[in-house]
Parts: sequence; C-alpha cells; structure tokens
Amino acid sequence: MVLADLFKHRTRLRTGGTTLLVLLFVLFSPEGWPQPPENRVVPTSENPLLVQTQLEPKEGRVGDVYTYQCTVFSFPDTQYELPEVGELLKDFEILSFDSSKTTDESTGVATENIVYQITRFETGTVEIPSLEVRYWVGEDERTVQSSPLSLVVNSVLPPDEEELDIQDIKGPVPVPLNLRPYILGTLAALLILAIVAVLATWIAKWWMGREKTPEIIAEVEPAYEQALRMLRELKEKDLPGQGLIDEYYVRLSGIVRVYIEDQFGLHAPERTSEEFLDEMTRDGHLIPDHKKLVSGFLGHCDLVKFARYGPEGREMESAFQSAERLVHETSPREGEEESP
Repeated sequence: MVLADLFKHRTRLRTGGTTLLVLLFVLFSPEGWPQPPENRVVPTSENPLLVQTQLEPKEGRVGDVYTYQCTVFSFPDTQYELPEVGELLKDFEILSFDSSKTTDESTGVATENIVYQITRFETGTVEIPSLEVRYWVGEDERTVQSSPLSLVVNSVLPPDEEELDIQDIKGPVPVPLNLRPYILGTLAALLILAIVAVLATWIAKWWMGREKTPEIIAEVEPAYEQALRMLRELKEKDLPGQGLIDEYYVRLSGIVRVYIEDQFGLHAPERTSEEFLDEMTRDGHLIPDHKKLVSGFLGHCDLVKFARYGPEGREMESAFQSAERLVHETSPREGEEESP
C-alpha cells in the first residue's frame, strides 16, 4: 500500500510539471502570441474606399488551380464602380467565380469580396495588372489601385527533363487478317442458294405434274344460225296468241337488228330506224332488194311499236316471214348454195 501511494504521487508530480512547462512555452514563445490580421485594411474619411488583391499560391505548376481574390473596403454610403475583372485574367482559364458582400456592424465598414478560381497551361512568369476602382465622394470622382501581382508557372516535368525532345509516334500496327467472317458469309450464301434451288425444282415439278383443267373452247354460233334459232324460239312462244303484240314486234325487230350488226357490222341496235336505214343506204353489203326488204320490215315494226297500229294476223305472219327471208337470203350458207 505504501509503495502504491508513492507511485501515484510521483506520477501526479510528473504530469503537473509537464503541463506547467507547456504553458510556459506557449506564453513566452513568439509563435504562440496572438497575431494581428494580415494586411488588415481600414478605410478612413480621407480614403473612404480601399482595394486589395491577392493571389494564392504565387508559384505552381502547369494545370494547378490558383485563387485570385479582390476585396473592396468602403463605407456604406460610398458609391464605386468595379472594372471588368475578367479582363485582368485574360492570360488564364477561369474555372469558377464567386462574390459576396458583408458589413461589419461595429465599424460600419462594407466589404465586397470577389474570388476567381483560375489555371494556366503554359509555363513562365505571368503578370496580373493592378485593379483600378472608381468611386465618388460627393461629386468628386476618385480612383484607387491595387498592387500588381505575378505568378510563376513551372513545368510538370522534373528540371533535368524539361529539355527532352518529344519522341516520334510509332508506326502503324499491322492488323491480322481474319478470314472467318468471309468464310462464314460465303457458306451462308451457298446454303441460301441451295435452299432456293431445291424449292424452285420442287415447285417446277409440282407445276408440271399437276392435273391440267381441260380448256373449254366455246364454239361461236354464226350470226345467221343464232338469228334463225331465235326466230324459231319466238314463234314457239306465240306471243300474239297471248295478246303480247308489242312485245312480239320488239323482239322480232331486235332479232333482225342484232343479226344485221353481227353479219355486216352495221350498228343497228343502238340507232333509230331512220339512222340505220341512212347508213344502210350508203353501205354496200346489202343488195337493193334486201335494203328494200329491211326498210319495209322496220317501217311496219315502228308503226306497231310507236304508232299503236293494231296489225292483223296475216300482217304479223308476213313480218315474221320477211325477217326469216332476210336471214336466209343474206347468210353465207345461202350464198354458197347459189354459187354453183
């Protein structure tokens, strides 16, 4: 117990002595004394506006970031005009810009602080001109200038390597020829061509081997045979016996008109009897007797169809015989029988 108490007491003395030595060093060391603010600027009644510029750091390397600061101290009622600060930094690349204004309530001094972050990519010593600020005291215009600044920009290379020449670029590197895409493309093209050939052959065989539908060739009935058939059918219907006299004459004249158009090329169905007879007169396909027969036949039909003429039985039979006679006498078959 006694030894432990002695050890604790000795430790306390050592600790207290160390603390006392530290306090004495701080009090009597020049570095430990309170330092006044660096470059403290206070405007006066004679100089109501002061300007201060500073650059940190004042030496660096290419591509480093430097801080250029401009501070204006003035009384609140002092009017002033700052120049374009960016013109002073035309030899630099401006990275960022910031500004602020504060007022010290105890002294009434207003402070405007402008900060630029800048950099430079060329070596050498660069001068930053002084900043000139215009201000007015009443109607009196005055100017105040800051001190010019300089910056030393060094190379990023070590001093012993600054004189080294830039090495020439290397020559082109040969690209190895890869034939695989060309081979695969050729094989794919050949495969596609083979598939197309197989499909074409199969389609051709199917087309050639399919059952062909027999073509139905419709025999064209001659005009005179068609006319005679239609006359027989008209006679079998016995329209006059049913009291359909107008319809009978319409069909009878229609058969004759269609026959003349098909046999001689005269457009009879679409024309009036007068127009058709006029063209028939100028045409040379019909002989005069046939022309006279057609003229009498169409005139009789028009009387029944348009003049409401009521024909007798023998007149209707005579009209039918005239149509039948015209077909027989103008048909090619009749011409062949008469030619020998």
